[in-house]
Amino acid sequence: MSIRAVIYARQSKDSGHDERAIERQVDACRQLCAMRGWEVVGEPIVDNDVSASSGKPRPGYERVVAMMQAGAIDVVAVYALDRFVRKLADLVAVVDLVKHTGAKLATVTGDLDLSTDTGRRVAGILASVAQGEVERKGSRQRAANRNRTDGGGTYWTRRPFGYTRGQGLDSPVVVVDVEAAALREVVAMVIAGSTLTAAVRRLAELGVPTTTGRPFSVTTLRRILLNPRHAGRGVYQGAENGVTGSWPAIISPGESEQLAGALRDPARRVRQGTVRKYLLSGALACGVCGAAMYGSPQGAAGGARWAAYRCRTGHLSRRVDQVDQVVEGALRARLARPDAVDLFDISGADVAERWADLSLARRRGIADLLVRVTILPQGKGHLFDPATVVIGWLG
Repeated sequence: MSIRAVIYARQSKDSGHDERAIERQVDACRQLCAMRGWEVVGEPIVDNDVSASSGKPRPGYERVVAMMQAGAIDVVAVYALDRFVRKLADLVAVVDLVKHTGAKLATVTGDLDLSTDTGRRVAGILASVAQGEVERKGSRQRAANRNRTDGGGTYWTRRPFGYTRGQGLDSPVVVVDVEAAALREVVAMVIAGSTLTAAVRRLAELGVPTTTGRPFSVTTLRRILLNPRHAGRGVYQGAENGVTGSWPAIISPGESEQLAGALRDPARRVRQGTVRKYLLSGALACGVCGAAMYGSPQGAAGGARWAAYRCRTGHLSRRVDQVDQVVEGALRARLARPDAVDLFDISGADVAERWADLSLARRRGIADLLVRVTILPQGKGHLFDPATVVIGWLG
């Protein structure tokens, strides 16, 4: 009866994306199996560009373990022990597998008989050496990363929102225009007093996901907004290191400081839930460019101060009280309809009175659920035209 062998190969990082190291390992293992007269079962199983010490799943390794447990193979052929295991804890599990399945581990650099005390002792020494090399490699990488950031460079294991670069750590960092534009918009929203929930909703409307392709959450967005990298400031292990970066800034240092102040304000949690200055701030769309419009103090008329919703790019401006009057009138009419009783608890004959008694946060929440409002241009010097407030109903 022939001895069934499976070939396993792994490399931690495939910098050239050509799997050459994997090919060399596989060729050496094929020669070993041919020399021993073992029957190679199926295609070689590989984990390319996967570390054995990071704790991340290794699909190939798990397949080999499953074959050992199922009794489908008699021997695992690997180039060296550290291609299969690189931590003592993993070695303990493999020793246990060998003991219970009878499968053996053969290496091109020398067989290991894990069924004997001597074999396990040798394997333990090799695994200890491999684990020590992992720790030394980690120290070297951390030192290199620190030197790079202290010199104004940047590195990342996952592409940061708003930026990308070519292959290699020395490739120039460039701005991703779509993500940068979305980031600038939500930064303006938050500085103007908008909630992170509203900002997340706006990113969903723009169709802009995180760099992993997932929708934004409040937690993810808050972490991104607090990262000084977007203002061109150096960051190491999540903290600013006082170095000016060599990459282009997406927002100004002043905006970054305003943003950090707004997000770290101890009273912000309370304000987000109960107090908002303007009903439709961040929820209006400019009819010229489509950007969001935000409320802010604007000036005085007849001795009384007034506020305006303004497009962040400067195209349009409308008085808050005039726009709110149109939109709130439409909302009250909608809530007076019989079917509104199934949606909200303020419907009925006295809807106008009950609407006036609601907190601004509650009114805003209802508006967000029911309408999307666009402000159209009108001639300069003209009186306010309610027809320029276009209401799109969502429910």
